[in-house]
Amino acid sequence: SSAAEYRFILWDLQQRKLIQRYDSPGHNVNCLSLNAEKGTMATGSDDGLVKLWNLDVDDADSHDSHDSWKNAWERSIDCKHHMTLALDVDWSRQRLATASWDYNVDMWDLQTGDHLHHFFKPRRCMTQVRMKKACDAT
Repeated sequence: SSAAEYRFILWDLQQRKLIQRYDSPGHNVNCLSLNAEKGTMATGSDDGLVKLWNLDVDDADSHDSHDSWKNAWERSIDCKHHMTLALDVDWSRQRLATASWDYNVDMWDLQTGDHLHHFFKPRRCMTQVRMKKACDAT
């Protein structure tokens, strides 16, 4: 989950308990995508960045560490737009789709951060974006 407090939280929904809290100074998380198999998270925020996180990092202070982000944050993709409102990741194809406050919908290479395609400029900001995943194709 994420909230307007510069952090995101991982939960164990079956046991209904907090697993880990990740603070993200300067990166107010608006959207996220989890790859549970790989222990990876992508987050989009007000700063226009998409940050990639390694959630398998073992922190000594488990769920209360305010410095957990220092070890977990791997890298950023600068989407060069104002406020990433929505994102979706096709983890198997390594593709990232973003929608922004400044009316942009774009596709990125998750590995290199290269901009692959600008889809269109809608008349209003997009609040959700979804891709057909490789596993969805038949």
